[in-house]
Amino acid sequence: MTSGSTVVVREVRLSKSKQKNFVIYLVFHSPFTISGLRPNIGCASEIQIKKLCLLFGISLSFHYICHCEHRMRLDNENKKHCLLFCIVLAFHYICHIIAILPIDENGTLIPLKPMKKQQIDIEHSLRSTSPNIIWRIISTEGGLGKWLADEVKAKDDKFFFTWGDEWSHHEKRCANTLERVRHSHIRLRWDDETDPDAYLELRMVHNEMTDGFSLHVTDFALPEDLDSLYDIWEQNFDQLRQATGL
Repeated sequence: MTSGSTVVVREVRLSKSKQKNFVIYLVFHSPFTISGLRPNIGCASEIQIKKLCLLFGISLSFHYICHCEHRMRLDNENKKHCLLFCIVLAFHYICHIIAILPIDENGTLIPLKPMKKQQIDIEHSLRSTSPNIIWRIISTEGGLGKWLADEVKAKDDKFFFTWGDEWSHHEKRCANTLERVRHSHIRLRWDDETDPDAYLELRMVHNEMTDGFSLHVTDFALPEDLDSLYDIWEQNFDQLRQATGL
């Protein structure tokens, strides 16, 4: 009770028999959790492990805090029950974490590798026969700013892309130039890219029969993001046609 406010604490207590049954369930269920999930350790991801570790930490902290908050109002026997419950619950979550850890036959932890991105190749016909115009569109800050982002700035071998307005929600990314061949292609790599083989390439391809050009795009994405990436490039091509007529 504090001045000007009233705090009401409502305790929910389990009977001793229910506490005992719940502890027994956790103790016996945890090993089966390990044996049941061990065949799927190859599917474990770093995110899964981090989530379970976080869940374990939060749960243990919560129960420890509850124990500390109520220890002055519990007799010695109930204090022991509360502490035992926290320990058993912690053991239960540890078993869940161990169940998905990638461990080899010798018990050694296998380092987790990031999921490999898949390459996509998209070809877009251009309404221009001028190599100079097309090259400027795909290799300069002024050209890329017309269709690939809301704003593009170049400095040395770096391109700085901005999507959205500076005063509101926006996204910024930086790309380093890996290759640049005049009237052929430019290859970029995002500085936050985690896949060592991933890059973005814009290549102008000349068709000798029609004397026209097409834009060949090579990009990379995770399997679950492929559809979204295709949609993004369709939007980019629409913006390219609206802004430049290409």
